[in-house]
Amino acid sequence: MSVYESHAKTKYTKYGEPLIKTNDNDTLFTFIDIVKIDIVKRYGLKGKFSVVPMPRNKGDIVSCLEGVSNSELNAWLDAVKSEVYPNFSITPEMLTHNKAVELSTMQVIDQKENDWSQNQTEKPLKTDSD
Repeated sequence: MSVYESHAKTKYTKYGEPLIKTNDNDTLFTFIDIVKIDIVKRYGLKGKFSVVPMPRNKGDIVSCLEGVSNSELNAWLDAVKSEVYPNFSITPEMLTHNKAVELSTMQVIDQKENDWSQNQTEKPLKTDSD
């Protein structure tokens, strides 16, 4: 899912094309091919690959995402695990890149994630096992 489209100031590129709502798996596979062949092999590049666990508050990458089949989601996750890692560390990019989620209930709240994060202590981030 394209997280940029959900909070962009305009729904169009500077060339007048509509922003895409989703990136199909081919986008990731093309990235993998270019990076592994052209950059990683040639230069030994290492880096960070960000994953949004709950993109646009449309589900999550563990259970399901609205508008994405389980087979597509699993293919994407498998490709990230097997092809992107170990050359890139896999890191979360916030949870939703949109509205915050009440972690105790996993419900969306009416506050942007960045705003919510500025006023938190470690308490909402601790789990029962901490």
